[in-house]
Amino acid sequence: MEYAHDNNMRSMKTSIIVGLLAVFSACSSFKGDPSRNTTKMACLNESEGSPKDAQVKAGDTFCLLYGRHPSVGSDVVFLPADDGGVVRFRGERSQYLNPKRVDMPGGDAQSVRFVFEALNPGQATLTFQLMFRGDVKETPVHKITVEPR
Repeated sequence: MEYAHDNNMRSMKTSIIVGLLAVFSACSSFKGDPSRNTTKMACLNESEGSPKDAQVKAGDTFCLLYGRHPSVGSDVVFLPADDGGVVRFRGERSQYLNPKRVDMPGGDAQSVRFVFEALNPGQATLTFQLMFRGDVKETPVHKITVEPR
């Protein structure tokens, strides 16, 4: 049983890492409906060595990238909080890592882009939960400083 748990955890970590590394520059800047606009932009945490905290300019649209793999129980959720109008959550957009395998067992691994708009100078804290089969395994926190344009 211990072996199965280790494989599940390894699978969850792999799907998260794949989601972070496999989709370089695939995050989109979304004006209006996140599902329709495909203007390219990089996500703040796209590479493995990316810092958790970032600075952006008021008026910028930015995203944070995570992985999701529903068939193995790996999920990610954004936990909204009142930040005093510093940033606005614009939505999330998922993309299958291998669309040709989506109907195959285990082929539903996805990258998930959480899109935000920097509204006003100040600081916002963006909190996520990385879950495995309903249990919270990690709670990443990103401090975003919005500077005047």
